[in-house]
Amino acid sequence: MKQFEQLIATGEGYQLEFNEIIELFQSEGLIKFDRLEHQRADFLSGFDRFAYYNFLTKAKISNQIEPEQLLKNLGCLTANNRFTNAGVLFR
Repeated sequence: MKQFEQLIATGEGYQLEFNEIIELFQSEGLIKFDRLEHQRADFLSGFDRFAYYNFLTKAKISNQIEPEQLLKNLGCLTANNRFTNAGVLFR
């Protein structure tokens, strides 16, 4: 975080890389690690139904809602059906 504060304080024209922006937002508590999209995990190729139904049973959640919708509601799946870091538990 100090490196970002120094850049801002000096007024240097520096453009942050994408990973630096993520790091800055995480350090400020604006983005949580578990909400970030996992780069190599998508729902269609990696969904583990056994892990999902095991979770539903332990959490006492009804299986009346489609898995994709429930995982999106829980913040485990993005709008484009990619798992978040928390969602890889269902992979």
